[in-house]
Amino acid sequence: MPPRRKATPTSGNSSRAAPQSILKKRAAEYRKLLDDKLAQINNEYQAQANEVKRRSKDKIREKKSRIYGDRARERDQICAKLLKLLDARDAKLQAIAGKLKEMKGEYDTFTACLSAVYKSLSDKASNLPGISPGSGARTARGPRR
Repeated sequence: MPPRRKATPTSGNSSRAAPQSILKKRAAEYRKLLDDKLAQINNEYQAQANEVKRRSKDKIREKKSRIYGDRARERDQICAKLLKLLDARDAKLQAIAGKLKEMKGEYDTFTACLSAVYKSLSDKASNLPGISPGSGARTARGPRR
């Protein structure tokens, strides 16, 4: 009769290898857990990236509206200045026409009449703020070259 084997408890015996099917199941579970964790990290990253994109678009939109507002204000100020200059020029032209009618008989040539009118108007224009004699519309563009 062959010798009998002693019975050993199966639990806690690390020397015995687990069956292949159990190892494959565990590997599949770990793979699934890793894939889920990777997907979660990817989703969080995408959410953060989308938030950064949204914020940068908002900043750009805000900057554009601020620039547009600044330009609109500048345009309005320039329009107001131009209107003042045009009104002053219109007043000058009306004054010239009036002076020409007044001085029609006093001067023998048209040039002499115009120079007298220009002198009297330039004296009056020097009292107006922002208008220098002979400047015309060039004050809006800068000094004469």
